[in-house]
Amino acid sequence: MRIAFVDDGAALSQICDLAARTRWLALDTECVREKTYYPRPALVQVATGENAEEVALIDPTAVSDLAPLRRLLADGAILKIIHSAQQDYEVLERLECPVEAPVFDTQLAAAFVGLGYQVGYKQLVMACLAVGVEKDCTRSDWLQRPLSSEQTRYAVHDVIHLRSLQQFLEQRLRREGKREWFAEESRRNLEAAAERDTGDAWQKVGGRGRLTRASDQRRLRLLAQWREQKAQKADLPRRWLLGDDCLIQLALMRPAKASAIEKIAACRNRRIRTWAREIEALLARAGDDDETPSKKPGTTRLALMDELMRLVREIAAEHGIEPSLLATRRQLTQLVRPEEARANAPLLHGWRTHLLGERVAALLEKT
Repeated sequence: MRIAFVDDGAALSQICDLAARTRWLALDTECVREKTYYPRPALVQVATGENAEEVALIDPTAVSDLAPLRRLLADGAILKIIHSAQQDYEVLERLECPVEAPVFDTQLAAAFVGLGYQVGYKQLVMACLAVGVEKDCTRSDWLQRPLSSEQTRYAVHDVIHLRSLQQFLEQRLRREGKREWFAEESRRNLEAAAERDTGDAWQKVGGRGRLTRASDQRRLRLLAQWREQKAQKADLPRRWLLGDDCLIQLALMRPAKASAIEKIAACRNRRIRTWAREIEALLARAGDDDETPSKKPGTTRLALMDELMRLVREIAAEHGIEPSLLATRRQLTQLVRPEEARANAPLLHGWRTHLLGERVAALLEKT
């Protein structure tokens, strides 16, 4: 195995040319984001060659022109092998090197063959290849130069086993007849990474389950989207602007005046005075229709949820798929809502329909 630290354009072109000839590329990234909204790219690791014997640690802070990498990642003839690809998509987007299909996410493939939902790289390498991997630099400062010997070893290990994992999991997917399901889900994940809609930011707010009124939930959605956009613009962690407790209190208390907003203990920071009137207008736009609190799901709905969960576990077991990949509780909750909400439910589209299909439809007829 040859390891190169790439900090100039010539060396980058060389490793990218090799990957283009090999037709596959194992890929990982490291970043720093403790003090920013967006990740700060710090390292791009790649492995390629006949037996993954060529490893390059690319320094994006030193290479002035990443065009060879950009072309490689956009090439539809090159297979990109990544483990848990979502953060890597985001880091590479920041480098203006977006990843395009085909992508083989080993974490996603593992879920399709029953090896765990969101299983870690170390655990997967051991389970599939019986090889131990060191993972002791997770919180390391990847922007420091030179990299320590521990960092270098960690970075190399994150890519040298990906090709073997991909080959192992590819065989399992094909043998079990799941290759097309995996390909469909891979395309969906890649498209979702490109969209990054702030409209679902409320789903990241801790404590949202405390909101029982529809109007409170509506206010939280608007507040969370507003905070997400502010955080993006300032490039600061969202909770540095306003914490989750603050958003919950704003949605619950429905303060009508800016002066009341400033007095909420959970919201007190140096920015709240600046934004108080803006938040006041936002809450006014959300409205307050004084409806009675929505009741907890009745016996019929709870029974339906239990039946759906049981069905998902049963079908997942039949096909050797992780149940959470087939359907999450949140996705099932969407199915027991009124009929107009069901049309866009992910579970009623694509490969999941093939598995759930008529059996879910029969259960939903009860509501």
